[in-house]
Amino acid sequence: MSSTGMTWVSSLLCCVLLPSFAFPQAIANKQDVVRKAAQAYYNLPKEGFVSFRCTLAPNYDAVEPALRQSHPAAADARLQTLSQFQVAVAVGSDGQATVSHNEVTAPHLQDVVSNLELMMTSFFHNGPLKS
Repeated sequence: MSSTGMTWVSSLLCCVLLPSFAFPQAIANKQDVVRKAAQAYYNLPKEGFVSFRCTLAPNYDAVEPALRQSHPAAADARLQTLSQFQVAVAVGSDGQATVSHNEVTAPHLQDVVSNLELMMTSFFHNGPLKS
């Protein structure tokens, strides 16, 4: 085999074999990074968290600022409608959130209330209280 052919074969072997030797090390490094990251998370239940309650006060003006600028009267009417319901969240040490609210009779607010409940329960279910 010529020296050019030998160089080509050597280069090919290096390109094929070297990554296979480095791959297990890369996996070990990634697993180490994930393990260290998991240890770094602040775990509220392990720190003594028991429960908390809060009242939600959404900033409805921030949802559609363009409406406030272009149609202030419509924005005021929407704000008055949305502010009809009050929402509270209670979270236990297991991370389960219980959302409570006053009775909402307007059909178009039912979706808002349902979405807010889903958002709050999902946040706490997947959030900072997992042990």
